[in-house]
Amino acid sequence: MFVADPVLAYGTSTASMQNINGTTNTWKFGGIIRHSHVFILFLLLCYSFSYSDYQIGSRVFTFRTLSANLKSCKVCVFGDLGVYNGRSTQSIINSGIAGKFDFIVHIGDLAYDLHSNNGKLGDQYMNTLEPVISRIPYMVIAGNHENDNANFTNFKNRFVMPPTGSDDNQFYSIDIGPVHWVGLSTEYYGFEEQYGNTSIFTQYNWLTKDLEAANKNRDNVPWITLYQHRPFYCSVEEGADCTLYENVVLRHGALGIPGLEQEYIKNSVDIGFAGHMHAYERMWPVADLKYYKGEEAYHNPVAPVYILTGSAGCHSSGMKFSPIPMPWINGHFYHFIIMFPLSILFLLLSTVDLNSAYKILVFSPATSKSHLISNGRIADELARAGHNVTLLEIDFLGIVDTTKSAKLVEKTIVRTPKRMQQFKDVLNGFSEVVMEDVGLMDLLNGNILYQDAHNALCEEFLERDDIFNELKAENYDGFFSEQLNICGFGYAKALGIERRFLISSCPQFSHVYDYTSHPAPYASVPFSSDMSPEPTYFERAKNLLNGFTCNILFRYLHTQLTSIFRNKFGQDFPSIPEIVRNVDIIFLATDEIIDFSAPTLPNLVNIGGLGVDDDTTEMSPFFEAEMKKGEKGVIFFSLGTIANTSTFDKKVMESFLGIVKKFPDYHFLIRADKYDKNTKERAKGISNVLVSDWLPQPAILHHPRLRTFITHAGYNGLVEAARAGVPLITIPFMFDQNLNSRAVEKKGWGIRTDKKQLLNDPDSIEAAIREMLTNPSYTKQAHRIRDLIKSKPMGARERFIKTTEWVIKNGGVHELLTEGRDLSLITSYNLDIFVPLLLVFLFLIVIPFLKLVGGFYYFSCFGHIVSKHKKD
Repeated sequence: MFVADPVLAYGTSTASMQNINGTTNTWKFGGIIRHSHVFILFLLLCYSFSYSDYQIGSRVFTFRTLSANLKSCKVCVFGDLGVYNGRSTQSIINSGIAGKFDFIVHIGDLAYDLHSNNGKLGDQYMNTLEPVISRIPYMVIAGNHENDNANFTNFKNRFVMPPTGSDDNQFYSIDIGPVHWVGLSTEYYGFEEQYGNTSIFTQYNWLTKDLEAANKNRDNVPWITLYQHRPFYCSVEEGADCTLYENVVLRHGALGIPGLEQEYIKNSVDIGFAGHMHAYERMWPVADLKYYKGEEAYHNPVAPVYILTGSAGCHSSGMKFSPIPMPWINGHFYHFIIMFPLSILFLLLSTVDLNSAYKILVFSPATSKSHLISNGRIADELARAGHNVTLLEIDFLGIVDTTKSAKLVEKTIVRTPKRMQQFKDVLNGFSEVVMEDVGLMDLLNGNILYQDAHNALCEEFLERDDIFNELKAENYDGFFSEQLNICGFGYAKALGIERRFLISSCPQFSHVYDYTSHPAPYASVPFSSDMSPEPTYFERAKNLLNGFTCNILFRYLHTQLTSIFRNKFGQDFPSIPEIVRNVDIIFLATDEIIDFSAPTLPNLVNIGGLGVDDDTTEMSPFFEAEMKKGEKGVIFFSLGTIANTSTFDKKVMESFLGIVKKFPDYHFLIRADKYDKNTKERAKGISNVLVSDWLPQPAILHHPRLRTFITHAGYNGLVEAARAGVPLITIPFMFDQNLNSRAVEKKGWGIRTDKKQLLNDPDSIEAAIREMLTNPSYTKQAHRIRDLIKSKPMGARERFIKTTEWVIKNGGVHELLTEGRDLSLITSYNLDIFVPLLLVFLFLIVIPFLKLVGGFYYFSCFGHIVSKHKKD
C-alpha cells in the first residue's frame, strides 16, 4: 500500500506556517502493516502545528515547549492506565490542558494492551489522550503489558524517546529544569527467558555511565529521579511480584546478571518511581532491605525514596496490604502524582486521589449558543476540580459543531434531526417579533410554543436507547441541567442519578420560585411584566397576574412532559415537577451584587460569573488596531444572537448608524449577524465604525479604551461587563432582558432605554449615550460593582465546587429543602385559608354593613324623598 510522505507545518500562528518533512516507520503486527510518522522538531515558544497524511487529512494543534533555561517544572507521574476503567484519564487530560503540569511520565502498562485487536486498542488509547499529549511531552517506558510476544514491537514503533546511542527506546535520560530524569526498562529482566539478556547488559552499561555523569553535575542539575515499571519494594498482600526471582535479580542481581539498586545507592538517586502493583505507597528512604525512619529521614536522605504509583486506571484495584503494615504511607486508591521541584533544596509531591473525584453528567440541549457556552463553563469548572465530566450536548439547532462551548471537556453530541425544524421555527418567530410589545396572551402563547417544541425534541431524544444504555452504565454521581425545560431531570431520574442540581441560567423566574414553593416577590421584581424603579399599583398588579398565570401554565405543560416519560418508562414514573422540587441545590447563574435583592432559601446558591474571566483572551492585531481608533475611546454595540439584526426593520440599524455619525471622536464596534448585508453596506461610508458578525466580546470589555457597552442585557454579557467594570446602556428585547436591564438601572451602573426608541425616538438613544459619556457616576459605580464581585469572601468557582462536592459526599442535603415544596398551588399560597376568610368577611361584615348603610339611607330625609317620589 502506498504511504504518502508525511508533512508537518508549524509556526507561531496558523497564518505563518512552514513545513518540515518526517520519516515513516513501517512494521507488521498481527498480519497488518502499520505505519507511524516521526518528526524531529525543536522549538522554544508557543507554536501551532498542522499534521497531515493520506488518512486523516489536516488538523491544527497547539503546544508549548519547555524553556531551555527552565528553573522549575511540574510533572505528572503515574503507572498502569488503561482504556477501560481509565479512572484518572479525564482528570489527567483536564489538568494538563489547564496547565497544572508541564509534561507527563507514564511508567508502563499503557492502554492494557497497546497491541490488542491488532493494535486498534492502542490507537483508541492514543486518540483518547490526544487532547493533552498533543500539547505537552508524553514520556513513557514499557511495562509487562507492553509485551506483545514480538519483543515490544508496538511500543518501539509508537514512541520516540530521547536518544541514548542505542536503537532501543526503552531506556533513556533527559535533563528538564533542575531534575535529571532516567527511564529504565524492568521488562528486560521480566522477559529474559523469552528475549535473552543482551538488553539487560546494554542498559546497565549505559546506566552506570549516565548516573555517574549526572551525580557529578549536581551543581547544575541537583535532582536525580528514576522511573521503572516494576518496584524494588512493596507491602501489598498480593506482593509476590516484589519477591519473584526476576525482581530479586532486578534489584540485587544474580548469576552474572547485574542488579540496579547498588547503582542507585552509589550515585545518590533521590527518588525512584514504580508502578505494576495497583496501589500507592510512599516509602522511607530504603537501601538493600533497610529503611531509615525519622523526622529528618527526608532531609538529605541516605538512600533513595521509592514511590509506588500503580493505579491511575488499571483493570483491578483495591489491593490489600500486608497484615503486618510497613512503616510508610500506603493506600489502594486510583491516583496520579504531580511532582514540583521548588528549588535545588526542596521538592514537593502532590498525590491526586481519584477516589474523591466524581463522575458527573452535564445535560446541555442546544437552545442557543450562549446557553451552550454557559453549560460548557459548568463542565469545565467541574473538570478543572478533578472530576470526570461528560458534557452531553443535544443538537436542537444544528449549532453544536460550530460552538466552542468547553475548553477542557470533550463533548458528547447527540443529533435530533426529525423535530429540529419545529424548534428553529419557534425561535425564528421570537426574532421576527422582537420589536413588538408583549402582552399576557403573547407571553402565554410563546411559552406554549417553546415548551411544546422542546418536549417534542425531548421525546425524540428518549428514542435513543443506545445513548441511554451507554450513559446508564457510567453510574454517574451527579447531574446538572438548566431550567428552560426540565426534560433533563426526568432523564437523570431514569438513569438512576440521585444527586441532581438545577442551573437557573437566568435570574430566578417566578416558575423557579414555584418549584420551591417559595413566594416570588412580585411587588419588587419585574418577573413577567415591566415595572419602573418605583412600581405603581397597576404595574405590580400586572406583574402578579402575569407571573401567577404563567406558573399555572407551566404546571399544565409539565404534565405533558410527565406523560412522555411515563409512555417510555412506565406509568409509575414520578412526575417531572416532583423530581425538580427535590433537587439538592439550585445554582443561580447570577451574581447577587448585580441582581435584584430578593428573599432566598438555603439551597439557592449564586454562581454568577463562573468561568467568565477565563474567557478573556488577547486580541488579534486586527482588533487591537480597532481599539486604538477614536480620539476619546471606543463604544461597543451588540444585541446578542437571538435578536438577529437581519430580521429587524432596516430602519433600526440605519437609525443607530445615524447616531454613530454624531460621535466622531469615538470609534464604534457593532455586531450585526452574518445575513445583515444592509447594515454592513450602509456602514462603509462612515469612518468611525466597524461592523462585523463576530467580535471578541470578553477581550473588548476588558480593554482600557472601552467607554460603554450598548447591549440587549443578556445575562452572559451582563456578567462579563460587571466583572470588567464597564457601564451599560441597555436595550432589552425579550425573555430575561427586561428584568436584567431594570436591575442594572436599580444598581446605578447603567441607563435603560426602550427598544422602540431605536425606530421612533433615536434622539433618546443619543441622549443616553451623551449622558453616559459625560456623567462619571455610571463608570464609578461599574468599578464598584467589579470590585465588590472580585473581593467577595468566596468566589463563584469555590462556592460552586465546594457545594457540589459537599452535596455528593453526604448523599444529598434534604435538610435544606423547603418544607412547602410538595404543597399544591392552593395550599402553597394559602388560598384555602384566604378565600373562606374572605367569604366570611363578606357575609358577616360587608353585607350587614351595606344593609345598615341602606337602612340609614332609607330613614334619612333623602330616603323619604325618594320613597315619596316613587309613591307619586
